[in-house]
Amino acid sequence: MTPTILSSSSLTGDDVVNPAGDDLGELKELMIDIFSGDIAYAVMSRGGFAGVGEKLFAVPWELFTVDGDNKRLVLDITEDVLEDSTGFDPDNWPALDEVSWHEGIHEHFGVHPYWQRDARGSDTIEMATDRSPDLVDQYRTTDEEIS
Repeated sequence: MTPTILSSSSLTGDDVVNPAGDDLGELKELMIDIFSGDIAYAVMSRGGFAGVGEKLFAVPWELFTVDGDNKRLVLDITEDVLEDSTGFDPDNWPALDEVSWHEGIHEHFGVHPYWQRDARGSDTIEMATDRSPDLVDQYRTTDEEIS
């Protein structure tokens, strides 16, 4: 399989539709796990007008398919599943360092958290439980020591 690579900015702003082509929202952000390099989830918006009254939703990235021909993303879930997920206000994002929040997103959408999978996509036995921002400093220190 040949890698297909796109910049995140080429996807942000794209429409999100279900397989029938019904509008589900718009892609706002791609959230990247800085340790693994995985796309953790996509943040999409729904509702509102010109950004007023919109609600944001975090959806595991693995549920999306890129439809390059139509410059959109396809999300194979029902509108009810999306509406029943924990959304958030664009000015009040959840604490991104809380593992339980991330686990809840994946559980709601019925997929295993990406950090519980190995490179082949199989479930791993152990789960990373300490993924706090404090690890960023530890990571940088370790990286500098290697140089």
